[in-house]
Amino acid sequence: MSMTSAEIETLRASLRRCIRRKIEVTDIFYDTLFEIAPETRPLFGSDIVGQTEKTMLALGAIVSQIHDIDAFGPLVSDLARRHIDYGVKAEHYEHVGAALLKTLNAVFGEEFSPEEDAAWRAAYDLMAAVMIASAYPRQPVSA
Repeated sequence: MSMTSAEIETLRASLRRCIRRKIEVTDIFYDTLFEIAPETRPLFGSDIVGQTEKTMLALGAIVSQIHDIDAFGPLVSDLARRHIDYGVKAEHYEHVGAALLKTLNAVFGEEFSPEEDAAWRAAYDLMAAVMIASAYPRQPVSA
């Protein structure tokens, strides 16, 4: 599983747009995630503002390395193992992916192209598959 160079460029351009609107993106993301999967709310504590920075930094790091599986794999594997300590379960990855795509569509509307949607889906599916395999090695991957 990998991404094409065109998908990676589309993803990076889209991420730059997200960073410019990071407060709006993360506010809508967390509202959407907690609507889709209310059981995830306690995993985040009360500092959603601090979580905003962490989320954008993590997305930036992942997108910057997604072209290089040798760098990308260990980065997201480590992130996945740390998320176990926060109470994240394998099934949460599907909810996060759905919330991410709903958020991007909500924030950017018609400006969010089908190519961007496909690039984010491919990136999230790749990331979630690596994370689930790393954190839950006996769990089937369905992200």
